[in-house]
Amino acid sequence: MRTVTIIRAENNVAPKSVCKVYVTDPNATDAAIGSEACREVGTLNNGGSTVFAVGSEPVRILVAAEDAEQADRYDLPEGDADVTLTGECVFLRTGNTAFLFDSSIAAQIEAQKAVPQKKKPFVLVILLVLVTVLAAAGARFAVKMYMQKKNADTGAHDRTFKVQNLSITLSDEFIETSEDDLDASFESDYCGVYLQRDSFTMFPELSDWTLEDYADAIKPDGGEIKTQDGIPYIEYRYTSEESGETYYSVIVPVKGPDAYWSVFFVTFIENAVRLRPTIFRWAKSITFDN
Repeated sequence: MRTVTIIRAENNVAPKSVCKVYVTDPNATDAAIGSEACREVGTLNNGGSTVFAVGSEPVRILVAAEDAEQADRYDLPEGDADVTLTGECVFLRTGNTAFLFDSSIAAQIEAQKAVPQKKKPFVLVILLVLVTVLAAAGARFAVKMYMQKKNADTGAHDRTFKVQNLSITLSDEFIETSEDDLDASFESDYCGVYLQRDSFTMFPELSDWTLEDYADAIKPDGGEIKTQDGIPYIEYRYTSEESGETYYSVIVPVKGPDAYWSVFFVTFIENAVRLRPTIFRWAKSITFDN
């Protein structure tokens, strides 16, 4: 027999969650993850560890956070030596939390490095995302032409939305929607708010960047970096070739405890002057869980 120790690094991602640890066992009935029968061998608290024994034969170890189907897997080869594995919980783009072994994180980082890059790794598709967002928003807004005359502050009440460990206060006119390649999106009749996250786990170098560094990296061609009340932001205008409509966007970089966020505020150009003060009030409302 040999001893396996798994250590979960302490961080701010779902700090109160408890991960379950399994090993594959054809005779087990504790859980079925995918097509694999599994036996539960321990749990992992934030900053904690678990120790269990396995035989010398090859075995697969699985650690699950919220969803067992998203459990990360580590294939332990044949041997007799004791083994220590490390990992941490991270946010997925689906909004769920998952445990990843450090080897899995390293593999993802290396995969990102292998992709031909433009500017920085995490901004390879930032302009395409923005254009997609504007096009999608325009398609929906086109049937709400009265939005151009709507006053964003008339009769609306504050409403706070939560995305992973980030909170933003908009108004109760917004509803949560869904956009591919984004971590969250919220829309009203007159404005769309879209969020994209770049984690320090995937891109460790970001943790040392300033807001100005990040703003420069995510700035699309034609965008202009400005400052409002000490907040760096990118001002960007985009005209749709399909509809001919021109959109106004403010992109605000925000640094959280475990990631940088790009927060896109998008509206018709006709709304720009009236809505800018409200946009910055919304931007200033962003907070993160401790």
